[in-house]
Amino acid sequence: ARPSAAGARRSTGGFVVVPVLVHTRRVADQAHLGRRARAANLQGAMAVAAPWRAVLRGASCVLVDDVVTTGATLTEAGRALLAVGCRHVVAATCATTPAHSQAPPLWPTGPPTSVSA
Repeated sequence: ARPSAAGARRSTGGFVVVPVLVHTRRVADQAHLGRRARAANLQGAMAVAAPWRAVLRGASCVLVDDVVTTGATLTEAGRALLAVGCRHVVAATCATTPAHSQAPPLWPTGPPTSVSA
C-alpha cells in the first residue's frame, strides 16, 4: 500500500515534506556526549518507516536539521535513507556549533564589520 499524502505537507518548488524517519531503538540524551559517543549512540538507530521505503527508492532527499553539533544525527539519517535506495541525500541546517565542528566556519570570525552602500 502506498502512503497517503495525509502525513505530507506540500510546499512550493515541488518539494514534499514528509517525516519518513523513525527510531528503531531508544537512544541516550546526547547533550553531554562527545563526538564519538554521539556517533555510537545513534549508529543503527534510525530507519525509514515501512510505507515510505518503496516511494523513496531512487528519490533525491533533503534532510533538515536545526543545529549541527557533531553531525551524528545527519550521518545516521543519511545512512537510513541510502539504505532504502535514495539516489541523492543532502542536508540543510540553520546553524552549527563551532565547539564541535571540524569544518571551517561559514561566516567571518573576526571583529564585527559593517557594510555601507
